[in-house]
Amino acid sequence: MSTDSLRPELRCAVEAAQNKKAADVTLLDLGIGAFTDYFLLCTGFSTPHVQAIGDEIENRRVIALPLNGRQFSQLALLAAGALPPYPNGATQQFNTAALGLGFSVNGQRSERNNF
Repeated sequence: MSTDSLRPELRCAVEAAQNKKAADVTLLDLGIGAFTDYFLLCTGFSTPHVQAIGDEIENRRVIALPLNGRQFSQLALLAAGALPPYPNGATQQFNTAALGLGFSVNGQRSERNNF
């Protein structure tokens, strides 16, 4: 599959699958959808191979994130289990630019995050 004419994020995913030797790499254009515009379908030959393909695609997606102009607190909210603070909640005192945004990770209070 040629990746020359693809958008950068799609090219990244296709190249990651090809890098891990996925077979039958196919990109389906769904048009403009409510949840997604494209599906990337590929074949792995074993459970660990499929896991490696998925991990490679996810790792490249994270590496390709534009970081310029982002604060740490914005990037931390991309982690699994991270939630933004409640407006007018107990974490409001930490929700200032000087003290950083108070976010919750895996159910912990925002002031218990040791980042």
